[in-house]
Amino acid sequence: MAFLGRVSRAKAVSLLRGADFSVFFRRRNRVSEVGFPTKYAEATTCGIPVITNSSSDLAEYLRDGVNGILVEEATARAIESALRRAATMGRLEVEGMKEAMRSDKAFCIDAWQERMAAFMSRVRLAP
Repeated sequence: MAFLGRVSRAKAVSLLRGADFSVFFRRRNRVSEVGFPTKYAEATTCGIPVITNSSSDLAEYLRDGVNGILVEEATARAIESALRRAATMGRLEVEGMKEAMRSDKAFCIDAWQERMAAFMSRVRLAP
């Protein structure tokens, strides 16, 4: 585990692609409950499991033990437990989570284009 401080976006994405997990925690407040964390979408795009707390509607996408580790609250005890859990996982379990993230097309533009085209055709046809 390494903390690198501020790095360029290109460097951050490069580092993310080589990581076992993306880790971030958000305080639950009006802003975090309304917005969706782009850090999760970035990790999904790179096929990297996420360790985070439940905020916004993340629980609809992140399935604990399947494609990441989800904690209910961002308390020191919960964060420590999640990090220990990740640190003690076997390589096969981590790779299984990565595969689950790679197969998740929730944030893949190709998966949304057909839905968006159908939606737009209905909008145009509406009286």
